[in-house]
Amino acid sequence: MVTKGAPARTLSQVVVVNLRLSDQRCGTAGERLRLAIFEGELVAILGDREDMMFEGRDIGEGYCSFYCSGSDAAILFTYIERAIARYGPAPGSYVDLTDGRPIGISGHRKRIDLR
Repeated sequence: MVTKGAPARTLSQVVVVNLRLSDQRCGTAGERLRLAIFEGELVAILGDREDMMFEGRDIGEGYCSFYCSGSDAAILFTYIERAIARYGPAPGSYVDLTDGRPIGISGHRKRIDLR
């Protein structure tokens, strides 16, 4: 299942929040409710900003991934990390911060393990 935010802008850095679910499919009904609340928080945090935005999410294969973009992935992460902490990620959850450099260039991606 994929939800979409506003139309994509040209923001070159990406933060992907990968939240581990309790099974290898789509999680429980309770987890999906918590994920919807978390998505609402991301929209509220980033909704009025010109330099950051919530792009959407997908769910499956044991994870729900939330896509956010901005002009600086590290700064974007600081805006959303409290919402991630409130969610209380399960072990195996992680965040990928990707800068605008081509894939394969050193430092292109940074992974932050949440638990």
